[in-house]
Amino acid sequence: MNTLLSALFIPMAQSGRSGLPSWVIFLILLALLVAIIWYFTRPKKEEPEADNTAAAPEEKLADVAATAVATEATQPELESEAAPEPEPTPTPEPEPAKPDDLKKIEGIGPKIESVLNAADITTYAQLANTSVADLDKIVRQDAGITIAHPDTWPKQAQMAADSAWDKLAAYQDELHGGRHIPK
Repeated sequence: MNTLLSALFIPMAQSGRSGLPSWVIFLILLALLVAIIWYFTRPKKEEPEADNTAAAPEEKLADVAATAVATEATQPELESEAAPEPEPTPTPEPEPAKPDDLKKIEGIGPKIESVLNAADITTYAQLANTSVADLDKIVRQDAGITIAHPDTWPKQAQMAADSAWDKLAAYQDELHGGRHIPK
């Protein structure tokens, strides 16, 4: 073995031969050996069972007849059993409305918007359908924000819900902090 290894690592040029050194040939052979070992030891893919298409037609007919007889024998049993009723599919709950940016309503800032969101008022339509008395209770009494005046919020919210942005902008020009200020 030592003579084989020493022969592989001694360059061919020293022995008077020309061409590739023996250690290069050794590396090539080693790579081929590793590739061959890998090919034969890799996990095999499971092949689907081959359809027995080479079976004689008489065998196929016998199999079909046997299956038909077995089906007829079990048919009365199947009819006597009541098929279970399929379970009704639950109706999906409607998705909650996408929250609107309530800060577009004059007089509502980030703090008041968070208070309204906590009270489940997240859309312009919900805000428009909430009475001024309820808004006053939510914001002024419950949250303690006494500088808020929700008198015009439902009207502004209705314009926003209707996408009447020009009308809303004109109305907001008449307001000061969300309130009507007499001139």
